[in-house]
Amino acid sequence: RYKLDFTHVPPEAHKSILLFAPHTSWRDFVIGKLAVTALGFETHVLIKRAAFVFPLGNILRYFGGIPVDRGNFSRFTTQVAEVIKEREKMGLIICPEGTRSLVQKWKRGFYVMAEKAEV
Repeated sequence: RYKLDFTHVPPEAHKSILLFAPHTSWRDFVIGKLAVTALGFETHVLIKRAAFVFPLGNILRYFGGIPVDRGNFSRFTTQVAEVIKEREKMGLIICPEGTRSLVQKWKRGFYVMAEKAEV
């Protein structure tokens, strides 16, 4: 059995991209958010801009949702990396499948963002 110690998060981990998989339901967001919050991270998650309509948009923002337009991959990863660099603390939850369907291969955007943000 493993015992998790939630009392100390190393300073270098306060800026992180956290992978959460599998992402096969909207409930995965809730589980992931609760888990990393329990670890002491200030957490955020990228959510498609279309979901940010009233009143759901206000709720998503309150829980760390960041609206994104996923059109241009290179511009998107650069913008996310800049947001991470600007903040003192940020745990960004990424579901690397890129969809809520079960997949055999993850998208690599999380890796590109981490390199650009130097985390």
